[in-house]
Amino acid sequence: MTNRGKKIAAASLSIMLSLSASASGVFEYDGRHGWWWYKETVRKNGKKYEVKTRFSNKEKVILEQKMENNRLLKQQTKLLEDIKTRLEYAFPDLTPKYGVNKKTGEKCLANSSADCFVMPLQPEARRVPVLAKFLSNPSPSNSEDYLKWQATYFNHLSKISYGLRFAYLSKGPEAYPTDMANMYGDNEFSPISDDIRDANQMRILSKLKDKVGIMIFMGATTAVEQASDIYSRVFNYQKGAWKNIPISLVFPDEKIKSMELERFKKMYVMDQRNKDFLERVKIIVNKDLFNKFNVMLTPSAVAVYKKKGKEYIWQNLATGNVRAHEVRKALFRFLVYNSIVDPKELSVVKNAQAVQKNLKVSPVVFDENRIYEDTNKVQIEKTTKQKRRK
Repeated sequence: MTNRGKKIAAASLSIMLSLSASASGVFEYDGRHGWWWYKETVRKNGKKYEVKTRFSNKEKVILEQKMENNRLLKQQTKLLEDIKTRLEYAFPDLTPKYGVNKKTGEKCLANSSADCFVMPLQPEARRVPVLAKFLSNPSPSNSEDYLKWQATYFNHLSKISYGLRFAYLSKGPEAYPTDMANMYGDNEFSPISDDIRDANQMRILSKLKDKVGIMIFMGATTAVEQASDIYSRVFNYQKGAWKNIPISLVFPDEKIKSMELERFKKMYVMDQRNKDFLERVKIIVNKDLFNKFNVMLTPSAVAVYKKKGKEYIWQNLATGNVRAHEVRKALFRFLVYNSIVDPKELSVVKNAQAVQKNLKVSPVVFDENRIYEDTNKVQIEKTTKQKRRK
């Protein structure tokens, strides 16, 4: 290296060291001579001195690159230190690597023997130092410190619970716009909220008569059907809003259809509405529909929902049990899942308002804009082989 190069390197090192010590410096251009002066103020023996170093344009560029690299290196080092700190917090060691042998007093591998026992602490415990200290050494003072912290923790959890309770009691569905099962203070053994929830769902169901259809599949596993009470309980589909919801009974072939209908007829004596149900539903004989809707066990219920336009979506609602109230609950899960019905509409307050005769309840709005794109879709063909029960 030439003397000139050594001078530049020494000056560069001096400048970078002074910068790392928070000294300030600036470049000034000497237009008369065509070079740069780097001016900085340094301290020596308690006195301040102004130091000037001459740089060519090329040397200035090289020095600025070194200074920028130095700045980036410091930034990356600080970032790595932060990452290391966060990793140590998020994934701490269960124990230190080494402990002290209680018999010999010598350094030993932690938990390599009973004499080198070190209490293993899960990461959750290590993030709470007062707990970690107590678990590692449950001395009287450490136990007392932890109990004080635990009491504070439990008191805070109580405030969280009370806050939720009071916010809901004050604002109802505005604060908690979801389907809440029970009212505060409701009888847990015979909840009124269950009854009014069912009534509200029936109210909403009545608005869906032109949007929803139910297909009840029969005849694939008749042993399961006979073990259920489907033949004697279909009168429930003649109650309330269900009377206006299109329902179809689907059979795989004519022979099974005839056999199943005879079983239904035997239950007419149980309730006249069983006969009314069978006279109003559509009877469909179509084995292909079992494959189309992935029905492998019967009885099964499938819902078909008509969107705006001509598109239909569908969902299996129930298998092995197609009681009307179970199908209704499953239908509303399907509607909420696809954001067609806002859970707020099913809140306990809305439920109660719906059954109060003198209260005006806001109309139900069905939103079809957020239905999942990959929800099951089906084309309804007018040529489907159908027969009405005579």
